[in-house]
Amino acid sequence: MICYTDGLNAAPCVMLDCGHIMHIDCVMSKVKASWVSARIVFGFMDCPNCKQEISAAYCNQLEDELQNPRRLKKKVVKRALERAVAEGIDKD
Repeated sequence: MICYTDGLNAAPCVMLDCGHIMHIDCVMSKVKASWVSARIVFGFMDCPNCKQEISAAYCNQLEDELQNPRRLKKKVVKRALERAVAEGIDKD
């Protein structure tokens, strides 16, 4: 779903917690690339099939790579919510 070049049997794969199976190298490349512009977005952390946040509890390599982006996302969401409350738009 990410690389479109090789079958799943051509390279080591990982089953994400959402149930989708992908090449571990393809998922790692997607996560490591993160956002590509000055605008911070977190779509790179989502499964390309179902858009759930990528996680694989038994894959330490992937979970380690996702630690910092998850921390940053948590901070950004917290500050955005604080800003929404300050502007009175948190109920919209």
